[in-house]
Amino acid sequence: ICRAAWLLISDRPQESEALFRESIPRWSEVGLGIDVPDYKTMHAQSAALSGQQDAALNLINEAIEQIERPGWEEKCIYAEALRVKGWILHLGGDLAGAEAEFRASLKVSRGQQAKSWELRAATSYAKLLKDQDRRKEALELLEPIYLWFTEGLDTKDLKEAKAMLVELR
Repeated sequence: ICRAAWLLISDRPQESEALFRESIPRWSEVGLGIDVPDYKTMHAQSAALSGQQDAALNLINEAIEQIERPGWEEKCIYAEALRVKGWILHLGGDLAGAEAEFRASLKVSRGQQAKSWELRAATSYAKLLKDQDRRKEALELLEPIYLWFTEGLDTKDLKEAKAMLVELR
């Protein structure tokens, strides 16, 4: 699973998808349920990047269903799972569905005071808004979250947010 995640962030989604497809069931077979929503969220990303939209949506829906299950305490990935679902829907052209998921991700991340997840959600949502020629709205959403950060400005997420802000201006 760690290798699959590494392959995903190394821009090798097809290899990542195949390894996730093999590894996650083995993780579950030995009785481990913890982290499965996180793994399925990453698997959904690799599937989407490999052109497998239906599989990606199924995986992310499974992850979200598990997170939302009553009594399930693993909520730390919830905002990211919602964001990834929005991203997958955006890739597939479902702009209204993507917007709803990005808004839900922002709500959850703000409720959890999870600024990193909020930044990711705002960056993804800003891209959607920019694509719809709603630049002012995108800038007003993303800029205050980006400016909240005072360190770590060389991280991937903050670099992407900054690049989006440059595009919006």
